[in-house]
Amino acid sequence: MNKRIFVALVAIALIVGLIWYQEKQPNRVPEKIFNEKVEYSTKSYLPFDTKFAFDAFKKNAKKGFKLNANSPGDSTNVTFTGNGKLMVVMSPYFLPTQYEVNKLLDFVELGNDLYVSSFTIASPFLNSVIGRDSTDSDFEFIENYPPQKTFGKVKIYFPDTDSIAKNIYTYPGKRFKNPHGNFLDEKYGKTNLALEATGDAALIKVNYGEGNIFINFCPATMGNYFLLHKQNYQFFNEVYSRLGAANKSIVWDTFYAKHTIQRPEPTYDAKPGESYLWKLIGQFPTLGWAVFTFFLAICLFVLVYARRTQKPVAVIKALENNSVEFVNAVSGLYWLKQDHKKIADKISQQFYDYLATNYRIPYQEMTLDKAEKIAQKSGKSSSEIVEILSLIKEIEMAGKINPNSLSSLYTKVFACVN
Repeated sequence: MNKRIFVALVAIALIVGLIWYQEKQPNRVPEKIFNEKVEYSTKSYLPFDTKFAFDAFKKNAKKGFKLNANSPGDSTNVTFTGNGKLMVVMSPYFLPTQYEVNKLLDFVELGNDLYVSSFTIASPFLNSVIGRDSTDSDFEFIENYPPQKTFGKVKIYFPDTDSIAKNIYTYPGKRFKNPHGNFLDEKYGKTNLALEATGDAALIKVNYGEGNIFINFCPATMGNYFLLHKQNYQFFNEVYSRLGAANKSIVWDTFYAKHTIQRPEPTYDAKPGESYLWKLIGQFPTLGWAVFTFFLAICLFVLVYARRTQKPVAVIKALENNSVEFVNAVSGLYWLKQDHKKIADKISQQFYDYLATNYRIPYQEMTLDKAEKIAQKSGKSSSEIVEILSLIKEIEMAGKINPNSLSSLYTKVFACVN
């Protein structure tokens, strides 16, 4: 049998066997894992993200839709001027400073509305809106993120409907703890719009000036998992209607989603040399060790990296006596070229360099009329200097010289410099 045919048959047999084996295996449905991460992102359909609510607000905003990424306390932020607006805050944290709370209340008082759906809400805001006092059990700040899970399912309804049983919105997910739902007293203009099946307040409304403040104590009801469960989208429609959003320009806030800790007031009274960073480090030892480790790592990196990139110190060679090399070069010139004139010029130049280097005599003074001065500086006889300079002058004027003239010049110069 042809070898190629045999290989083809074996390959076909393997493919058929794999197909048969795969068909015999039971159909395995990949296990679905419920993602319980609460991020409140507006870009994904994870269970506890808010993309559905974000898209719904944006789609139904007939009077305009705008994102706000700046603080309400920013004097240059024109978003918080005018009236007829609805500001929507949906983030795990809503932690305005007291200064920002005052600015938000001024914004509402002008005839705007504020809707907050957050797990952790700053005490200055709740104390100002709900009118709590120091006798209330959770007057102080309550950290509720990540939200604490509790027994039971989320069940929420609007008590003023004709048939409560037909308007209970629920889903099979776990219920998150509502730390503020026990404030049921309808005082200071507060109204309970929606309640949980446990009787806790879920959505409240507070009249303030010409506007209203809405607080959702069950933020999970604004998540994808709740609103996309069966007919729960009607819950969003109901909330949208109660907010009067159809007649208002909607401002979707992204500022507080980026601020996950309570910040200092702008008028924080710090002593000279102090800063809020060091105050924060002092409050949290773990953060202090993290900062210390960071700076230590930077110092070690700079130290090690600097040692690795340091250029080696160049070793300068000691000066060598190159007189032998000069003699070899001159002798080579003599024997190879037989050019006595060039050799004489080299000897003359060496004589001039000798006078300039050892006696600081300028080159322009190395003439016959300056011979007496050269003799005084060099300590040589005047006749000797005149004889050498005269011979050099004759050689410079001549086109060629004979070996005797070269030998005479060398003998006189050598005797003068030694």
